[in-house]
Amino acid sequence: MANKRQQKKNQKKLQNQYQFPVGKKTLEEYQRQVRNTRAKVNRVKKVHNIDLKDEVEIPKLEEFSSRKEFNRWVEKQERFRNRSNPQYQFVRNEYGVSASKQRLREIEKKVDRARKLADEEIKKYEDTPFVSGGKQQSTIGMQRPNKTGIYKPEPFDFRQVRSERRLEEIEESAQRKSEREYYDERLERMKDNFIVALSGSFNSLADDLINAIKDIPADDFYQMYLMFDEFDFDYFDTEGQLVTADETSVGQMMKYVKMYENGDLDSDLWHENFR
Repeated sequence: MANKRQQKKNQKKLQNQYQFPVGKKTLEEYQRQVRNTRAKVNRVKKVHNIDLKDEVEIPKLEEFSSRKEFNRWVEKQERFRNRSNPQYQFVRNEYGVSASKQRLREIEKKVDRARKLADEEIKKYEDTPFVSGGKQQSTIGMQRPNKTGIYKPEPFDFRQVRSERRLEEIEESAQRKSEREYYDERLERMKDNFIVALSGSFNSLADDLINAIKDIPADDFYQMYLMFDEFDFDYFDTEGQLVTADETSVGQMMKYVKMYENGDLDSDLWHENFR
């Protein structure tokens, strides 16, 4: 009798630790969830060197305020360990680089989007006429395809990624280039860099040209840069010093800028003036 009374007393004392009724099955379920979740965290750390400790919460059983809260936690643990959940399923390539399946899918989608945008941008300018010495020679696509500076990213292949840093670089680049704003910002940078090159090469000789270019929208200037041979970074080195350009080049560039200001260039790829 005494033993039974003591058992009931111990059970009552144990029950008072919890904020909702906890029986043997609930206690075993809690222990099972904790054991299995910790096993997965340890396994991923060992195999993939990825720490998931901050991804899962393992509170003490007495911290749950209700059975409903406990059940939600159990469901969360099950999702965390579910083999069909790509967020917490990892792959490792032959170079020892590991990543979740979800991360790899997202990178692949962004790279595909970046490749599509690059194709669209290249196609947009390939029929722009290429003018040298005041005469149309051909089109950008035929004569100077690399002048656009637009390069289509390679398809994403995780098997070829040799380091985590390289994976991060691909991911960051794909993120930038998968957004159309990237190309708008690129045009602004290109225009600013060209102004710096002019200033470094010609000093005050190019002041009027520089001031005029500053007033031209970046997308219009980019089209002039593509179209006219004189607008080319190849004539300047990386320090902006004079290489093959001269005063005549400045005068020719200014002539084209004046044509633009006077509306003498066809806004639709400006074909009409150079057929």
